[in-house]
Amino acid sequence: MNAVVKRVLSGLGAVLVASCAATLAAHAIMLLTGGRMPQPSDVAEMLRSFGPVIFTIALAHALLLGLPFAWLLHRLRADSVWAMAAGGFVIGALPISLLVPLSLVMVLCGTSGAVGAVAYHWSSRYVGRRPVPV
Repeated sequence: MNAVVKRVLSGLGAVLVASCAATLAAHAIMLLTGGRMPQPSDVAEMLRSFGPVIFTIALAHALLLGLPFAWLLHRLRADSVWAMAAGGFVIGALPISLLVPLSLVMVLCGTSGAVGAVAYHWSSRYVGRRPVPV
């Protein structure tokens, strides 16, 4: 397998990891802000009900907004975990903030985006050629 194909596949793998992390973060925040202690049945029902929709939205954000942002940071040599987290928060929160005024939903989406961006950063470093700077 040539080097270009390996880079594309590892990049797509990192996007999938980021989308899964963002989906799980969104679920965790929804469960923890529900006002009561979540039960295992709550988790299963939420994943079954909202999981595919949230994953699809997270994947679209990662591909359409996150990858160009990560590429730009990489080109500027500013792709630290903090820059990725901040950008992920903005990428997650900005689209929903155009529809809904400042609310818990915007914080949920922004936090989910930040978790996804950090997961992308670490997974792309783990699979990539550079070690993770700590």
